[in-house]
Amino acid sequence: MLAFPRLLELARANGVQLGFDATVAGGLPAVNLGQRDLAMADIYRLEGILNLTSNYILTSMAVRNLSYDEALAHAQAAGHAEADPRLDVEGWDAANKL
Repeated sequence: MLAFPRLLELARANGVQLGFDATVAGGLPAVNLGQRDLAMADIYRLEGILNLTSNYILTSMAVRNLSYDEALAHAQAAGHAEADPRLDVEGWDAANKL
């Protein structure tokens, strides 16, 4: 996404349209929804658990009464969290996708 402004500029300069679509959190509609279907809406806030890693950890802590470290270890053992989960649990991965 770091090159997105440059890609848009190139598309405009060449008289073509840049098509893209993305989704974060499987149950959410695609980002284009905000540009196309809700173009006249003011979106002030978006809330949710936006990735599997965070959802798995939070659910394990709430339902199974695990500590964060225990829940993270379980998530990593199950393949739901990376060795360094910071991009997911700190929200950076979802923020970049949004």
